[in-house]
Amino acid sequence: MVYTEEDLASIQIITSAEAKNAVFAVCPISAKQAYEMTIKLKNPTWVVTFNSDFGYFSYVVDAKTGEILEKDEPEVPEGTRDPMDAARDACLATLDGYDGRAKNMTLSLKGQKHKVVDVEFDWNGEHYSMQCDVSTKTVTTR
Repeated sequence: MVYTEEDLASIQIITSAEAKNAVFAVCPISAKQAYEMTIKLKNPTWVVTFNSDFGYFSYVVDAKTGEILEKDEPEVPEGTRDPMDAARDACLATLDGYDGRAKNMTLSLKGQKHKVVDVEFDWNGEHYSMQCDVSTKTVTTR
């Protein structure tokens, strides 16, 4: 079968790296705490599964939009995730097409009770300066 450009545009999907970034933007643990990860394309979704010291995680991610459609997570005690990792992952998840190649990244934690992390880095020829409120996972660009 021969596909037209219109056909290809209509079936365009996010990459496995983008699916992984979407998962770790909402996951209660960091990617560093995950092991035995598998990422499989089951059109029209990516299925991301991994194990951790807390148990097994499973996510279904829309392959076109990156939206988390389903998730199955074990209970993770509050405050388990390193706030710096959480902020970094949340900021990178906001970038369309992020390919894991950020450079010159600096992170600085502000506040003790309300953790806000300044995240600065270079990627794809651009400099980014963001803030992430770790408790709400809200990312703002400065």
